[in-house]
Amino acid sequence: MCKKGDDCDFLHQLDRDRMPECWFFSNFGECSNKDCIFLHLRPEDKVHECPWFGRGFCKHGPRCRNRHTRKKPCPKYLAGFCPEGPECQFGHAKYELPVMMGGEQGQPGQHQMAGQVPMVPRLPRAMGQGFGGGGGGMGGGGMGGGVGGSSYRDVKAVTCFRCWQQGHYANHCPNAKVPAPAGHPEAQNRNVY
Repeated sequence: MCKKGDDCDFLHQLDRDRMPECWFFSNFGECSNKDCIFLHLRPEDKVHECPWFGRGFCKHGPRCRNRHTRKKPCPKYLAGFCPEGPECQFGHAKYELPVMMGGEQGQPGQHQMAGQVPMVPRLPRAMGQGFGGGGGGMGGGGMGGGVGGSSYRDVKAVTCFRCWQQGHYANHCPNAKVPAPAGHPEAQNRNVY
């Protein structure tokens, strides 16, 4: 309880809508405590309203994981202003786009179902290269700098750092480890230690 009592500037009332969900009700479907102060939510109340259906159309139709509720449009809202606001019994169309996963604004028809991996457009290989036309990643080697490193370098242009020959990666090197050639930055770094 508050130490200030009646002198406190804040409102001290129990708001049941802000209480956590009742564990017994959520797991067993009933709560035997008559004086339980926690929320008793039915499973259908937990499903959020579909923002796309609220705008007018949801491409998933009846298979949508969100709730589709039909309301008659509010004539006052359509005329320009409804004084009742969100408490109005009629539907107020929402024209803003729903917020996508990751906080991005989507375009109509682009929201994903749960568990889907978002599609990322691929860049052409010439655009995907790192600065100065070299490959992306650390140093001069590495994978090409496409979206998410999805484009690979041509194996003919790869230099193995174990045998210093071109045409294969070090993890597939058939040769024994050879010291770096003189004048190579790798050889200079090894001598420092």
